[in-house]
Amino acid sequence: RLSPTLKYAVCWIFQRCTYIIVLSDSWKDFYLKNCRLKEDKVVVMPNPIEFPVEIPKRLESEHFNFVFLGKIDRRKGVFDLLSAFAQLDENLKQKASITIAGSGDLKGAIELAEYLKIDKRVHFKGWIDPTQRNHLLAQADAFLLPSYNEGLPMALLEAMSWGLPAIATPVGGIGEIIVDHQSGLLVEPG
Repeated sequence: RLSPTLKYAVCWIFQRCTYIIVLSDSWKDFYLKNCRLKEDKVVVMPNPIEFPVEIPKRLESEHFNFVFLGKIDRRKGVFDLLSAFAQLDENLKQKASITIAGSGDLKGAIELAEYLKIDKRVHFKGWIDPTQRNHLLAQADAFLLPSYNEGLPMALLEAMSWGLPAIATPVGGIGEIIVDHQSGLLVEPG
C-alpha cells in the first residue's frame, strides 16, 4: 500500500543488500517478483522449533479441545473463529471447547464470545509462558489459525510439533507446511 515512490525506495534498498532472509518460498517469490531481486539474493530460512520429548496419545473422547495461540486481533482471524464456532450445531458445540491464548484485543474477543453466547465454551488465557503453552498443546485435539496474513507462524509449527492437526488458512508459508486433508485442513480467510 506504499506510494510508487516509496515502493521504489524499498526495492532499491533490498536490491543493494547482500542477502534477504525470508521465512518461506511464498515470501521468496513475493520479493523476487515485487523487488526484482536475483534468485540467489533471497534465502529461505524457516522458523526453528523444539520438539517435545513425548507426544501425548490423543484418544477419542466425547469432548474435543481446540486451541488458538497468537495475537488476538482481526488479522489473525480470532473474531472469525468465534463467529464460526457460534454457528456450529448446538450438539457439536456441547462436545467442543476453544482455548484462546495470546495478547491483543482480549476484551473485544471476550465481549464477542458473550454476545454470541459461547462464552461457556471458550476459555481465554491471555499471554502465557512456554510451559503453559506446552501444557495447552498437550491437552489439545486440534490447532486453529484462521489468519489473513502470515509469514511462517511459530504457533503453527509448535502445534504441529506436538502432533496436532491444524485448521488454518493458506496464507504466507502455511500452505507450504500443511498438506490439505493430510496434516490439516486449509480454509480460505474469513
